Amino acid sequence: MKIALVIIILGVASWLIYMYLQNSGVTGLQVESGDQAVQVMLDGEFLGPTPFYSNQLTPGQHVITLQPVAAEYLSYDRPITLTANYLTVIEWHPATTVERSWGIFYEPSTNDSDSLVHNSELAIASAPDNVVVRLNDGDPEATPQVWSSLAADDYRLNFSLPGYESLSRNISLAARTKINVFVKLARFNESLLQETSAEDVGSGYESQLRPSGSRQVAGATMKVLSTGTYQDRKEVLTLRTQPDANSPAALVVTVGSQLTYLGDQQNGFYKVQSGQKAGWAPADSVRFQ
Repeated sequence: MKIALVIIILGVASWLIYMYLQNSGVTGLQVESGDQAVQVMLDGEFLGPTPFYSNQLTPGQHVITLQPVAAEYLSYDRPITLTANYLTVIEWHPATTVERSWGIFYEPSTNDSDSLVHNSELAIASAPDNVVVRLNDGDPEATPQVWSSLAADDYRLNFSLPGYESLSRNISLAARTKINVFVKLARFNESLLQETSAEDVGSGYESQLRPSGSRQVAGATMKVLSTGTYQDRKEVLTLRTQPDANSPAALVVTVGSQLTYLGDQQNGFYKVQSGQKAGWAPADSVRFQ
């Protein structure tokens, strides 16, 4: 069976990994976390601290938990797919709030394209949605985004969104390979967020930051969008006690649930109600119905 391996530029000895995995029925996982030590758990089982590498894991659907050693930093859960004979790579940087945590996940698999030359694919998802992504110097696209019929080559991914820190990463795409890339961007600190005006956001995001018409009135219904943040294997959004990403949590709501707009918006947050409790929701994580 012909096997391809994606080589992510993270300083890994990719050729040795390829030689091992191409003849095995197992899968590999590598997790890097920069200066903050993180405990890696898969389906609740402790695997080891970062920097972590294993080529003896079972392929399939799993839930990975990234638990910082430092108590003041928050853990992060996310479903991942480990594919036999491939190396999944995760770069994760925890913070004291979910909004300030950031990272990128690379999940490779075989692409079944019939093309003989341009037979590789990149599928990009993000938290929040609608992150602007560019492939090399190409046109900007909004996530989720799929580039199909790509040649095996080295590429540059550039991610940006007003109110969030930008991110760029190199990626090497092998023949007949598909990589699912998930990126979570970090919100700016509150002092920087206040400097980001609605005009800076641009028309592509204006409907989320400045809703028009009757939808904007108090009592309007809002829907929680995908966040990429998981708690007890459910995708969730944390509402804050103040319109500030660093303020304490007021409550946690599941993605897809409905909220009631209370008629106030400040610093890129909407004041909303869920049940009998109120909190502040980031404008890019909710949408008026």
